[in-house]
Amino acid sequence: MKGRFVIFASLALGIGALVLSGCGSPAGTDKAASASNSGNGSAPRPVAVDANEVNSPQQNANPNLDDPGIQQASNMSDLKQAKLDKLRNGAGGGTGGFPSGAAPLKRETPDDSQYWSVLTDVATETRQFRSNPQIAKVEKINDGKTAVIKIHLRNGKVMDFPGNRVADISRESVNTFIAMAGLTPAATPTPPPAAPSEPNPQKKRSVNVFPKVQ
Repeated sequence: MKGRFVIFASLALGIGALVLSGCGSPAGTDKAASASNSGNGSAPRPVAVDANEVNSPQQNANPNLDDPGIQQASNMSDLKQAKLDKLRNGAGGGTGGFPSGAAPLKRETPDDSQYWSVLTDVATETRQFRSNPQIAKVEKINDGKTAVIKIHLRNGKVMDFPGNRVADISRESVNTFIAMAGLTPAATPTPPPAAPSEPNPQKKRSVNVFPKVQ
């Protein structure tokens, strides 16, 4: 009996020791310890996130309209568009696309006159005479279908003629326009006679080359 009791007591002590050694530390604690001991830099670190950035859209999605660079680009775009609109609509100040107030290019023509042309919805040629006592200016207006010549007299009268009467008003003589208006060209003043020239003073002097023969 004593021998059996000693065997059972030994078995009970051995089983108890095994149970105590297996339950001594929690499994989770061992895993955390092994993870921390394996490497300090490999563990993930928490990241701070602003709740406003997550819940609201980014402000940079739309351009800042107060930026001077963006405003300048917008102004340049508006100016280009306005210029294109003017060209499409034919709004050029009445000088063939030139800005309003720009003088047309004039050139000198015969009979002390100037010639220039302007292109708007019609083509207008103008020749202005400075010193002619009868004709002030001549205009030729062409709308693409018909042409008319307007002769402006010094007395203020304007006379109209078909445009085919004169092909090029810039080169035509002023007498042609005077004749078209039914006028007689003014007499050309006769220049005063030239003053008599003095005789050659060398002819007054007589030069004796040979002595007189006695």
